[in-house]
Amino acid sequence: MPIPPSEFVAKLKQYDPLLRVRWGTRTERWIIERKMPERHKQLVSERPSPFKSPRGLDVAEGWRDGYVHVLSVDPSMLDNRVFDVLNENDSWRIGGMEKLSREIDRIQAQEAARVDRGIETWNQSAARDMHDQLQWGLGNRIGLGPDPSGIGPSDHVEQHEGFTVIDKRGLHLVAGN
Repeated sequence: MPIPPSEFVAKLKQYDPLLRVRWGTRTERWIIERKMPERHKQLVSERPSPFKSPRGLDVAEGWRDGYVHVLSVDPSMLDNRVFDVLNENDSWRIGGMEKLSREIDRIQAQEAARVDRGIETWNQSAARDMHDQLQWGLGNRIGLGPDPSGIGPSDHVEQHEGFTVIDKRGLHLVAGN
């Protein structure tokens, strides 16, 4: 069974004295766990099922000793990257649960706004396409070659990918003046 580097273990203890690292024999990964007081809500609620997977068996081993699984680490990555991940996910180090909650709310609001913008853009595009189809179907628009002669620039002329679309209603209004 592999033994973690002593300098990593020392740095982990310095980061949080309740953390430990051990080898997961079934998953062949380093398992970082945190010691919890007996009957702690998190310890009781995170009881792993050892019957579902090799990971479950490894995590259940630590749970029986009173540890909660924090992170599984590939053998080649047991270095400072672990501390980066721990820092990113430690609610107390980033300002407590209220700050974390505000950050999550901000991220969710940004995501909802992004989705709303996408829906709005799609709706506008679909409405323009439906309008064009309706106008073509009613005969209110015709297509001409790329450079129709005798038609000057007007609000009633639209250029689309190599062809010109003319709204007949606009031409009647212009011609009637």
